[in-house]
Amino acid sequence: MIAAAAETNVIPFGAGALAFIAVYLLSMVGIGWLGMRAKEENSLRDHFIGGSGVGFFVLLLTLFATQYSGNTI
Repeated sequence: MIAAAAETNVIPFGAGALAFIAVYLLSMVGIGWLGMRAKEENSLRDHFIGGSGVGFFVLLLTLFATQYSGNTI
């Protein structure tokens, strides 16, 4: 009786969900591949400073997100 009740609560994972996950994963791999091709420098310093191309608004959002996540601890 418990096994029969457990099977009625199963959420089907159909072909649409699998197609969505496949498209998502392929797009993430594609974005990563494009990012890998677009890099100009391989130094660690360039990685940590974002290539010195981070604008003020992006920097402000980054600092806000860091502060906000630190306040949750």
